[in-house]
Amino acid sequence: IRVTAKSNLDLFLSKGRLNKKTGIFAPRPFYEVELTILKNDMGKLKSHIPNQIEAAVFTAVTDLGTMFNVNFSRKGKKEDTKTMHEGGVDFMSSNRHVLGHYIKGKLMREGLLNFGEPVTEDTLLEYGKDKLDLYFKEDGIIYIKF
Repeated sequence: IRVTAKSNLDLFLSKGRLNKKTGIFAPRPFYEVELTILKNDMGKLKSHIPNQIEAAVFTAVTDLGTMFNVNFSRKGKKEDTKTMHEGGVDFMSSNRHVLGHYIKGKLMREGLLNFGEPVTEDTLLEYGKDKLDLYFKEDGIIYIKF
């Protein structure tokens, strides 16, 4: 998990999502999370996610027993023709706040994060983990542990 200002774990700190019709940015919710996996960090993921332009959707099962859909979406603009292996991916829950509830919820239950606070490298260091363990199972299922 890369900790960067106004992105990844803390999209709520960004300027928001642009409404192209009005030109107004709508704020993102605190729990909205989108983990960026750069091309050079794809490593073993390449053997589990298809090398395609369209998003790859999986069912996530967490160590808490919760289930939700997640997807790997390629980085880049819609008109770009790079595949996921060529350009990197964003990993997120299909309902964009669910993955955030899982990650930030764990940090909050440990007393390491309050609602509205950004996740820092120190937060993850104190938690004792700065990565998600992803175990790809059969039939499009990923077991996630944080």
